[in-house]
Amino acid sequence: MENRRSIRKYKPDEIERKLIEEIIYSASLAPSAKNRQPWKFIIYQGKEKDKLVDVMRHGINSEKTTHELMPEWAFAIPDAENTVRIMQE
Repeated sequence: MENRRSIRKYKPDEIERKLIEEIIYSASLAPSAKNRQPWKFIIYQGKEKDKLVDVMRHGINSEKTTHELMPEWAFAIPDAENTVRIMQE
């Protein structure tokens, strides 16, 4: 824990599929409450990731102007925008 760090900038390098699979496998071994293991992993890369970012950006912009879907979550919009920004890098 002492050497833990939070990464906020990512390299644009493509990650090998085998490494992604190893990471997901390791994550699936993490403990969960009552051993429910509710893990779901979805990997987006390339054009599909770009489409997802566009959909997310559209939803955020819509929510910023209307607050129709989740008015009680308006405070979370900056965090959502930050997630989209990170995904674009």
